[in-house]
Amino acid sequence: MSWLQFMYDLTYRRGTPRWETGLLPPTLANLVEGEHALPPGRALDLGCGTGAHVRYLAQHGWEAVGVDFSATAIRAARARAGDMPGVSFREGDVSRLSACGVNGPFNLVLDVGCYHGLPAARRKTYVEEVARVMPEGSLYVLWAIDATPRRWLPAVLKSNEAEIRQRFAARIAILTAQPGSIFPEESGKARWSAKWYVMRRSACP
Repeated sequence: MSWLQFMYDLTYRRGTPRWETGLLPPTLANLVEGEHALPPGRALDLGCGTGAHVRYLAQHGWEAVGVDFSATAIRAARARAGDMPGVSFREGDVSRLSACGVNGPFNLVLDVGCYHGLPAARRKTYVEEVARVMPEGSLYVLWAIDATPRRWLPAVLKSNEAEIRQRFAARIAILTAQPGSIFPEESGKARWSAKWYVMRRSACP
């Protein structure tokens, strides 16, 4: 177990982490229930935590898979889902999806706060794995912190729009990049800079 994995798992063992808000991100709700909603298909939630988004997708007819490297989070996700149809969870590294049996294809891939916590050395394989499980035209939704004054947060300062555009450009094209928080109490405040990205899988490579 890496130091990063240990710290996240410890956070879950101590109680509900702050990022587990229980609130539905409007970006996801628009894709699932909005005027131009996607038809239900297969979805993948990277860094799924206790599985709130996976359960939401399944409730709307999707077959949804959640992946997280915290064993504590995955146990809680499975307990909360119970025998809900269309739901499954895998404990594993999001930058090594094939190693935990996640092979796609997925019409929608979701990452709410996972990418910006990855060490730089794992981001290349993360993008390769995400692209591998996405067929042409499928959507990828990412919420990532651009910058924060809390310098102890692992790897966060290395994530920004320019880096994300460069990292994904060859495989997954950015359609929109809009500022936004997952914490409603911070609306309009400059605690940190974060964005919602909606991207589409390119035809090649």
